[in-house]
Amino acid sequence: MTHKRLRDIDSGERMNRLRVIGWLGPAVFLMLTLAEWKTFGFGPILLLLMVLNIGIIALLGFLLLRGIDLGARGWVGMVSGAGNIEPAASFSAQETLIIRGRFSEAETAFLAHLADHPQDHDARLALADLYRRHLDKPQEAERLYLHVRQNRPTGKQEATASNQLLDLYRLTGQRGRLMAELARYAERYGGTRAGAEARKALDQMKQENAV
Repeated sequence: MTHKRLRDIDSGERMNRLRVIGWLGPAVFLMLTLAEWKTFGFGPILLLLMVLNIGIIALLGFLLLRGIDLGARGWVGMVSGAGNIEPAASFSAQETLIIRGRFSEAETAFLAHLADHPQDHDARLALADLYRRHLDKPQEAERLYLHVRQNRPTGKQEATASNQLLDLYRLTGQRGRLMAELARYAERYGGTRAGAEARKALDQMKQENAV
């Protein structure tokens, strides 16, 4: 079975364009001919100009359609991130390695990715999660979470780093750091449910220490 090459213009679109030319072409031809008849009158010059009008209209139609095509492609390229707009960095290959259990290779790939995209906090958070969940490197995970939080993260990235730090300190039994992080969290997100829960957990830990 042979596969036909995909084309930019399908038959339906081509027919629509021909209809437009069919409607506009005669109207433009008639207006040009009337203007020339008023200027030169009926005679050989008018007949010659009528022939030239056909070529002029065909050329104008071609240029018009060509301009529409170029304008549409430029707009699509702009909104889709093509052309000169650099696409967002992706680390799907690293995620695939994690799914396949190739954690050390995923770590190496993440480090290479971050060397090329040092501002990619999402990748840094993903690497920290890899350290925490699969590679038993809590100190490396902590370092990355703190780095994200200290280097102009988005609100979502900051919240993720803070929540993961709380989980990390709980899992590793670092009560002092956990209490300090709970205090920071309660202050940072004061007035929210999450902030209130952090304050409650901190107060409970203080009571336990006092016993």
